[in-house]
Amino acid sequence: MNEAFGMMDEGYFKPRSEILKFINDLLGLNVTKIESLGQGAVYCQILDAMFPGKVSLQKVNWKAKLDWEFVNNLKVLQTAFTKLGIKRIIEVEKLSKCKYQDNLEMIQWLMRFYECNCNKPPGEYDAAAKRKGVEPDFSFADKIVVPKIFNPSMNKPQEEQSEKPKKQVTSSHATTTATNFHQNNASKKAADSNEQKAPSQKLIDSQQNKGRSSSSNIPPPKALGAKSDTPMEKLDKIKKIIQKIDASDAEKLAQISKIVGIKNTQALHQETHEEQKINTDQHHEQEIKINQEHEQIVQEHEHSHNLLHQEDDENLMNNEEEHDLNKNNDHEDEECL
Repeated sequence: MNEAFGMMDEGYFKPRSEILKFINDLLGLNVTKIESLGQGAVYCQILDAMFPGKVSLQKVNWKAKLDWEFVNNLKVLQTAFTKLGIKRIIEVEKLSKCKYQDNLEMIQWLMRFYECNCNKPPGEYDAAAKRKGVEPDFSFADKIVVPKIFNPSMNKPQEEQSEKPKKQVTSSHATTTATNFHQNNASKKAADSNEQKAPSQKLIDSQQNKGRSSSSNIPPPKALGAKSDTPMEKLDKIKKIIQKIDASDAEKLAQISKIVGIKNTQALHQETHEEQKINTDQHHEQEIKINQEHEQIVQEHEHSHNLLHQEDDENLMNNEEEHDLNKNNDHEDEECL
């Protein structure tokens, strides 16, 4: 079973007229639009003409006009493909929307599949008997979709829309009197409002000036709709910057600092340099202090060692003097004896 056709196959270059003639001759129909094939019934019957009894035509809705009915017909076709081992994927959602391009590609493939795997002439297949005399309804494809236009009156309640004036004044005298009456009322209201407004005008102007002076110190609000990047988006941007080959390290660092939120990298470098200098100075001072303490300890140790050595020498000299004195005394005692 040959079902793999590339995009450059001759089947994908057949004109619309030839495709519609093939369908109408094989199934005895009067299909005029490719979009109507999204109903799914034609696809099912073409496959039944190739493999009789393999498609459940009793489940096909020949009068389908709604999307969910188209989906059911296409699912019947999908089940038949699975039984026959055909690997072609049927995009049910796309085909059921009855778009021209999606259904054109599907019927081009199915027509090429019929030519390569079926040698029966179109007259041998009794399509009307298979449909049990039911003629498919393709009238849904002739409907013109009118785009919706915004109409403010549609938002009003139905009661207000349905209200109509019970009486219409036709005389010119009545219309002129009505307009004069409304003009007089409007001029009186304007005069009254001006009189009421005059005493408090100074107070209002002073309040407005105060509001302007105070509002001048307020920073402008952020732009509406501005979105801050999420942490994952920032991480992706940083990865892309790091992977750049033509950019230097300084440029990469500047771009990354903008993403992270650091505005002045030079000031940051200077601050870090100063911090490092302070840390090294403190470390150097600590080393000097430790060395001084160590030298002081060594000096004290040497001083104590010298004192002990001096005491030992003095003790030794005293012992020698005592020994000599005792020896002289012993010698004198011997002479006396």
